[in-house]
Amino acid sequence: MTLLHQWFSNEMSGLRNLIVQIIDVPESHRDWRFKYASVSLISELWQVWCDFCREIIILSCNGTYNRDGSPVTGRSGDNTLQRIAYEFKEYAQNRIPKPSKVTTFSWQQPTWGDIDKFLIVIRSLGIANVVTLTDAFGSSLQAPRHLQIVRNACQHLNTDNFNKVKGLLPFYLASPINHPFELIWLSYPTSQSAAIFDWIDELEWIADFATSPTI
Repeated sequence: MTLLHQWFSNEMSGLRNLIVQIIDVPESHRDWRFKYASVSLISELWQVWCDFCREIIILSCNGTYNRDGSPVTGRSGDNTLQRIAYEFKEYAQNRIPKPSKVTTFSWQQPTWGDIDKFLIVIRSLGIANVVTLTDAFGSSLQAPRHLQIVRNACQHLNTDNFNKVKGLLPFYLASPINHPFELIWLSYPTSQSAAIFDWIDELEWIADFATSPTI
């Protein structure tokens, strides 16, 4: 877990630096370059988050050590990525996985970072640290769900997805937005920074808790 947490922290640090660079670009924030840089930033953050969720499940299934040194006993059976991905998809749909079946291609992998499906799946995988992961990922923090909604709307821009983003506006110091990406530059009522910074802080908190239960 130590290496996974270190990797995630490094990625978050790099994204924070990128955010600052985007903000400081001497162009109007209505400029098309700001828009596409923001959309790319959202996509990158979502990908890193999904990668973290995938890896912590794989480690938990195979057995590992938390950052506090406590062991996570691996489960028996096939703990390859292909098998775990298949089980994830089946459990997420409330189906019982068939023995020996696996995913074959990378495009068949599930949406690892979907927090609601993640919480359903980990209760069914038979992993030893299910309580820790449930407590960490099941916290009341908004970042995972809000990030997913905004990312999906940016990648699949339509009225329904944009309306889902607009439904998040009561959580923020809102002004009318014309594109889903604009939400990341709003602030929580208790925050003086852009929401994207708060999201990273919240994702890091989850990662801290999930990889070291004593935190």
